[in-house]
Amino acid sequence: ADAGAGAGCAAVAGAAAAGGAGASAGGMEGGGAEGGRLAAPDLSQLCAAIERLVEGQAALQQALAEHSAAGASGRGSLVEHGGFSVDTGLDYQDSWPEVEVTIAVNKIEHFDLAEMSFDADFFVFLDWVDHRLQRGVHYNYNAEVGSFELAKTMRRCDGDDRKFFNPVVFVENTKTSGDDMLRDSDELPSILDEVSRDGVTVPWLTRKFHFMGSLACREADARYFPFDLERLQIRIASRALEGVTSAGKERDVRLVEPSLRMKWRLDRKRDPLPEWAMVRQSEDIGMSHWWRVDDDGAVEDVGEMQLLAIGGVETASRTTYAFYIVLRRHWFPRYVLDFAIVSLQVVAAAASLWVPFTPDMLANRMSITLTVLLTLVSASGARPPVIESLHYPTLHDHYGQLMVFFVASVVGIANLLAFVSCWGMYRDYGPGQDSNYDYFDAELKMVVNNLYDRWWCEEGPLYTSYLDFCVFVTTLVFMLLVQCTVVTIVQMHRFHTLLKVKHCVDAPDRDPGEYSKLVVYRQRGQFVMLRRSDIDSYVSQVALIPRVRFFWRAWRMFRALRRGCLACFYGSSADGFHALDSERLLTEATDKLKRSAAHMPNVMSKLHVQLSPLDLVRVLDVGSGEMGFYSYGLDQVSRRIQAGGITEPKLKYNKNQTFVDHFVTSADGVMLLHDELIARFKLYAPKRQSTFGVAARRLQSSVGFSASTDSPPGYVGSPLRGAGRGDEVSAVESLQGGFPNAAMREESLSSPDTSPKGSQRPNSAASSVCTEEKQPVLMCLTGANRQMLRDDEEGHELLDKFVEAVNESISQFNVRCIVYSPRDIDEAMYELWATEWVVQHGDLDVSAFKLDQAYRTLKDGRQDAMASWEEVMAEYSNLRSDAELWAAFRRARELSAEVPPTAADL
Repeated sequence: ADAGAGAGCAAVAGAAAAGGAGASAGGMEGGGAEGGRLAAPDLSQLCAAIERLVEGQAALQQALAEHSAAGASGRGSLVEHGGFSVDTGLDYQDSWPEVEVTIAVNKIEHFDLAEMSFDADFFVFLDWVDHRLQRGVHYNYNAEVGSFELAKTMRRCDGDDRKFFNPVVFVENTKTSGDDMLRDSDELPSILDEVSRDGVTVPWLTRKFHFMGSLACREADARYFPFDLERLQIRIASRALEGVTSAGKERDVRLVEPSLRMKWRLDRKRDPLPEWAMVRQSEDIGMSHWWRVDDDGAVEDVGEMQLLAIGGVETASRTTYAFYIVLRRHWFPRYVLDFAIVSLQVVAAAASLWVPFTPDMLANRMSITLTVLLTLVSASGARPPVIESLHYPTLHDHYGQLMVFFVASVVGIANLLAFVSCWGMYRDYGPGQDSNYDYFDAELKMVVNNLYDRWWCEEGPLYTSYLDFCVFVTTLVFMLLVQCTVVTIVQMHRFHTLLKVKHCVDAPDRDPGEYSKLVVYRQRGQFVMLRRSDIDSYVSQVALIPRVRFFWRAWRMFRALRRGCLACFYGSSADGFHALDSERLLTEATDKLKRSAAHMPNVMSKLHVQLSPLDLVRVLDVGSGEMGFYSYGLDQVSRRIQAGGITEPKLKYNKNQTFVDHFVTSADGVMLLHDELIARFKLYAPKRQSTFGVAARRLQSSVGFSASTDSPPGYVGSPLRGAGRGDEVSAVESLQGGFPNAAMREESLSSPDTSPKGSQRPNSAASSVCTEEKQPVLMCLTGANRQMLRDDEEGHELLDKFVEAVNESISQFNVRCIVYSPRDIDEAMYELWATEWVVQHGDLDVSAFKLDQAYRTLKDGRQDAMASWEEVMAEYSNLRSDAELWAAFRRARELSAEVPPTAADL
């Protein structure tokens, strides 16, 4: 554009001049410069405007380049877009919103047990609220279309997610490449609505992903086919944001349970999405995820599988969201008839027991038995198409094999025994009348065995011999036992599978409600939410037999005996879960989460305490790279707040270490902090208690100052009643151990039963010596410590153990640490209030300040290095103080010419 500007201006001038000449040649007939032609003065003004436009464009590009450089060093929030830098004014490097995940399933099909995969078509809706976005700056309301729209600067931010939060998810268990699975998804978030959070209206942003492809289901198990329940999962994982936090941690996006979209749908009297299943249990409780239904509210089957339940849960990694799908197989009537046919074949094989005793009885009986046996072998070897390719046996296979074994071993051997015992090989005589061998019975007219009573071969019930009748009864009893065993094993499997999924969904729920997150789909075509603790309602959904409670109690009894076959046949899973313990395990998991939540942000960010003028507040400012030790108290004489520790240097952590590395996880971290607390706060162990301390405590209780009424907005205090020796309430009190005068201190220590008369009212330092209650020290976690110790469950456990050990080590000094972590918004407000006060009331003269070594970035801080003016400008261009820099540079050059430069000069 710059190169063509002059040529374009010349071309326009030439064309206009030609037009002007033509107009002059036209004389009076053409009307002079009429007809749209430009006169010479107008032409010159046009050229000047074009030149100014080009100059302005060049200046704009230069300004944007400088602003981009400033943004790279942390001063701006710019994103490169098409060669230009877009200023968003946002920074997501250390904190970003949590993202809610809502899954809407269109269809599940082609469930393959052998390949352990299934095809899925579903949507993933990501929802979050962003307190950083401001209406009129980052987004606006378009009245023409009736919706909110992002500003153009936000829509151009597609390069740096540190300046604009744009989460991306993928399917973790997909068997299809990501590009092939992703369909017509949103490239940028859109604003669906505005919602209220803590009395502030914030935008609700959303982004939609459409996935279609094949997913892996590693938990598919057909060993109990055809009565099996199958667990499918859709695992949605978030991609980590680019770069790391200021603490060097990965910028992982946390996926949580949906609430925004569920409430949005519940708040509408008329369902805006009738094609998706919805459960309205109450005004604020409903179905978190969606499933497409037909006009009758029914769900399409997955082959011969039917939907049983769905539910989602946030995994332990917090970056993955698992959506569970439980399917049950249509086992009636097809597979029930398969079992019945096999059972009838066994009964048909038992029909050979009715073959009469004739010379060819053995051939006749065995022909029937072998025919049935071959039929059973053929039937058991032909597996249904669903399990044809499985490499492991199923219950269907075991049943057929067991029937083959019974016919071959029991019925076949019984026929042979009947022939040998009741007919035999010899018909006319036996080896001897008195021996234990076969002999000829004249009454029976046959050879019988003397080892058994002749009663076995006599005619018995059902028009057969007693021996054949006993074999037939054995066959019936065997069939009955097999059926009962199959039903028992299958019933336990179904109970275990469903309750295991319910436990996986409900146990990690950090906000447990009355109803379970696992929504059940009944065969009548409706979804139902059951109560979280209602185990009976869940097991009744998969019961094969009536009287489920009786079966449940019998199972529990056999398991308690530890000798019952049921307990041995189906024990606990590898992770220790047992269906009978599901209610107890869920209660324990809920209690554990409640105990963990006692130290979560809602508690750590709000300390409801009382304040008193007698309190001396000690604060540990635990930052990302350093720690400050401060004390604040009221000077009784001047009635002004005195601060201690301000001028003392902060405690620097070891190189490339955080507070967690330096103290929490260090082997000697407890003793290090113990020594620092004693040295910085000058703690000492109190020896006696004075009565005026008790009076001071009573006075404090009577005063009853409250943090909510007598403190600035957002200020949270703690009942820190007193200080140790030497806390800096004032310069004088620091030398006297915190008492208004040394005489009072000596009198308080030497007279435990009497209070000094005529003395001033003791301040908080005196109270510290006199009270037996532990004096709290606020340990304020800020910056990256929020993510590492407050928002992380493992970090919480480490912090609890560390603080407990520190409190134990300093218990003799009558103090204890209380962890407090303000919310990011509160911390930002504290910073703004402090900055406002400093600007309005502080001394802004910085002429006497010296730069720390960490801020001496010119020539890497080397004092003997020489720097040119170009290097100075390149290093400090973001200050935009060229005149001051040039004056300082000239002064430094003059000093370097006179004497060697010193550290103060540089």
